[in-house]
Order: sequence, then structure tokens, then C-alpha cells
Amino acid sequence: MLSPAIQPLVSVIEAFLSRAIDAPTFERRYLDTDYACGHEPWTEAEYQILQELFWAVDGFVADPALRDSDDDLSEEQLRAEAARVLQALRALPD
Repeated sequence: MLSPAIQPLVSVIEAFLSRAIDAPTFERRYLDTDYACGHEPWTEAEYQILQELFWAVDGFVADPALRDSDDDLSEEQLRAEAARVLQALRALPD
């Protein structure tokens, strides 16, 4: 069971994975929601997993012409990372 404290972030991730929102919208909403949620009610495991997605969002570059390093992620790479993170969150013990 996912912690209620991270549910707003999970909702944003699910919207992105279902393609209800595109990557630039996900980037903005994820960062806004992350900031609004704060981290205090999160478990250490939740924090560590969500921190991985934070860095992936930070590495997202929408314009392919501007991607100039291996750390720059495309929309599909960001979506794959979001799916991995959601799976990891759901695998956490209750």
C-alpha cells in the first residue's frame, strides 16, 4: 500500500504513464507537487525512490537538438524511469 503522503506524486506519475499528460507537463507538475508535498511524512525508502525520479526529471530535455550528454533524457526515457519508480514504490512493504 502506498503512503498517503506520496499519493499526489503517484497521481502525477500515473497521468504521465497513461499519456494523459506529456513530458513537459509532467516535469512541471512533478516538481510543483514534490515541492508542495514536502518530504517530512515520507519514509526513507519512499524518499530514496522518489529522489531517483527527481533527478530523472531534472535530466529531461524536451528538445532533441539540445540533448548534448548521456544524462539528458528524452520523453520516452523519462517515461521508462517513471514506470520503474512507480513499480519500486508499489513493491515497498506495507
